[in-house]
Amino acid sequence: MKTRMIIGLAASLLLAGCAVIQRPVPEPTPVAAPSEPLQDQTGLIAEAVLEPVRSSELRFKVGGTITEILVDPGDEVEEGQVLVRIDATDEMIAVEEEKAALASAQANLALIKAGPLEQEIAEAEAELEAAERAISQAVAQRDQLSGGVMQAAVTAAKAALAQAEADYSQAVRNRDQVYARYDVDTSSEVRGYADGDLTTEDRIVRDADYAVIAAQEARTAAEAKLRAEEALGPRRLSEAQARIRQAEAERDVTQALLNLLTAQSAEWEVASAEAEVEQARATLAGSEIALARTVLKAPFDGVVTRLNLEVGSRVMPGEPVLTLATLDGLQVRTIDLTEINVVSIQEEQRAIVTIDALPDQPLSGHVKKVGLRAVDYRGDMTYPVIIELDETVSTLRWGMTALVEIKTEVTQGAE
Repeated sequence: MKTRMIIGLAASLLLAGCAVIQRPVPEPTPVAAPSEPLQDQTGLIAEAVLEPVRSSELRFKVGGTITEILVDPGDEVEEGQVLVRIDATDEMIAVEEEKAALASAQANLALIKAGPLEQEIAEAEAELEAAERAISQAVAQRDQLSGGVMQAAVTAAKAALAQAEADYSQAVRNRDQVYARYDVDTSSEVRGYADGDLTTEDRIVRDADYAVIAAQEARTAAEAKLRAEEALGPRRLSEAQARIRQAEAERDVTQALLNLLTAQSAEWEVASAEAEVEQARATLAGSEIALARTVLKAPFDGVVTRLNLEVGSRVMPGEPVLTLATLDGLQVRTIDLTEINVVSIQEEQRAIVTIDALPDQPLSGHVKKVGLRAVDYRGDMTYPVIIELDETVSTLRWGMTALVEIKTEVTQGAE
């Protein structure tokens, strides 16, 4: 606790270890005239510190990498001026995407309200006619298959096989006759024929052998053809049915589109499109807010007093990065008024402020605000009182210490 001789006071009480000195003043000599005010002058002396009328530690609401610092400590800035930026690439992309989404939703709403174009209706009608023709063709193919085409193919394959078997049997009989006529050795399974050495008899035997081989191959091919026709028939019918279903589905889709084009836009369609526009607009607003939070602006006119960052550094949400204060307007804040003393202080009470660095220049002021909540000061619960100076001195600085004498006087009979 600082002590100081107060000139003009009759007595001075030093309260060691206490936060406040209270000094009684001798009562003035009564005057004859009753119109003169009667004053009971007392005063409270408290330690104080000078501080800006307004100061703030500025923070980003989002984290990121610092990309630009536009001020230096000591710079004077205006309200709304950009001070610092962080990387906003993702936020800028999001804003552009949401702008596109909003434009699309607005265009869709306009189309719904305007209704379809005649050209769109004509195209849909033409597509519906083509879909109907495709169904008719698929049904006709299916009917052909189920109406005897498949059975005719199987019957023809059976007839061809029967003929191939008869031809094979006849070729075998002819060969056997040739063998018997020319006494061919049938025990040999392989006979070679060289054209230059063949006799007439050899050629006849050779041709008979070739005729059997050819007939056998023809019979094998006929058997394969019959098996294929018997297997392919059901599959072809199934494929025909599938083509019909596909054509019908395409017809139904085209019909639904035509119904939508020719029908008047229902109220729910308009309402739904309007809701999509509002949703897109709200999403865009959120993205724009996120983008705005990548820029730190001055909330009031002031001076940059501290800068805690550099380009390329990473900041976390809520981390103090810059201090801004109004250094052209300083006020005095007491730091050691306890609850015992603060109850006698009211707004607009006069005060004398003596700056430690300027002991010969006491400044006048008045109580601007009395703190409503206690704060801890060296183990004591104290209430800060704000003193507004009536005048200022250019040499005053933020953080200077002072003693404040608050006049707690009671005046009677004054007008």
